[in-house]
Amino acid sequence: MEKEVFLKQINEEVFNLEDNISFNSNFKEFSSWDSMTTLLLIDFFLTNFDILLDNQSIKGLLTIQDLYNFTNQ
Repeated sequence: MEKEVFLKQINEEVFNLEDNISFNSNFKEFSSWDSMTTLLLIDFFLTNFDILLDNQSIKGLLTIQDLYNFTNQ
């Protein structure tokens, strides 16, 4: 998935922020970050990339760029 498509899609499907997000944004600092958002993020990865993102993996990720890089592992 192209980077800009990823950025737009993850914002729409997971974070749902009106503010512009970037690849340098720390998603754990978003006002929307909570346990429900974690589940949405797990579903986003499973649905779009067939990747099972678990809580341990999420702990090691901080930025949107980290999430994008995780799709290419």
